Amino acid sequence: MNQAEVTFALAIWGALTGTISLWLRFRQHRLDSSKLECKSDFGFESPGQERHKIIIRSVGRRPVTIDYVRYYIMPRTLKQKLTKSWQHKQGRLIWDQKLHTAIKLEEGEKTEISISLPDGFVIEEIYRADIADQSGRFWAINWPSLSKLSKVATEEELTKFVKENEN
Repeated sequence: MNQAEVTFALAIWGALTGTISLWLRFRQHRLDSSKLECKSDFGFESPGQERHKIIIRSVGRRPVTIDYVRYYIMPRTLKQKLTKSWQHKQGRLIWDQKLHTAIKLEEGEKTEISISLPDGFVIEEIYRADIADQSGRFWAINWPSLSKLSKVATEEELTKFVKENEN
């Protein structure tokens, strides 16, 4: 082997090991970040007593502190529907459910937050919900579509089960 071949082989070896170490470093950086898995659960304890909640799991390696839950309300008029994204940016058609105390989730922990809406709002008007942490990041909640939500979150589903049990 002459000197040019040795230099070429060392250059290939250096590029290969450098690329692999860069990929491993990037992968480690992504794993060290915070991550939340959020889903909604709708149910009833009895006919008339709702048990709607949001289940939050911390699956990342960094702790996350949750400040509030943001609900996006479906616009009612055509004008509001056409300007929905602008309305949300202006702080309209949203409602923030403040928590009594901030919830800190470490790696692998889970918590549940009850969905509580103010008077005048019904659960069927909400088409999206997010969790906000202290850093200002919003985590999307797995929220059902409006048609599925109207069936699951209302007593319509309960009456269906009652009729099935009576037969």
